[in-house]
Amino acid sequence: MTVEALTDLDVAFGWDGSQSGVADLKSVIQELQGIQFTVVSGGYVAGENITVSGIATTDTLLSVYQMYHDGSADPVRRTLSSQISAANTITVNESIAKASVLHVLWFDKSGR
Repeated sequence: MTVEALTDLDVAFGWDGSQSGVADLKSVIQELQGIQFTVVSGGYVAGENITVSGIATTDTLLSVYQMYHDGSADPVRRTLSSQISAANTITVNESIAKASVLHVLWFDKSGR
């Protein structure tokens, strides 16, 4: 699978009448079909491996987002520093409360 980039929306959408060398909208939509998402329960210490079924070391981790409630009116949300450490595994650099959930978003480069 080739990663496409929209560097010029006029060209990508065909508004300028040329498609030379720039991704078209169809290519971008096909690429977006590789985005995967899962929710994982919290309760990890910093550096501990977290199982994320289906993620590969060749994929691109887009975000790991933590949500939990600390007793205030609004839930707490934060983006976590993380990386893919092995097949089906990510590592987060911060501790995660047991009562939280992680939203993991990644780009599957295998083209499944």
